[in-house]
Amino acid sequence: MVKAIEGATRPPERRDGMAVMAHVCGTESDPQSLNQQSEALSRAGATLFGSNALLAVSAALMVGGGSASSRLREKWSELLG
Repeated sequence: MVKAIEGATRPPERRDGMAVMAHVCGTESDPQSLNQQSEALSRAGATLFGSNALLAVSAALMVGGGSASSRLREKWSELLG
């Protein structure tokens, strides 16, 4: 996935790219190592989130921009603590 993320977030012919957001679940005892996978995805350009809920709210705020509902902004604050 690293090459696909790099291509999507930093295409050589353009300065802009798409946002790649991810939540990685697993443990260090998994064969692919949670930390190694997270670091590789982050280096490739993905923005990592600690939970699917944070990712979903962040994506909604990104898409909604300034028109995101006040309830969504409240939920974001609740999730961040």
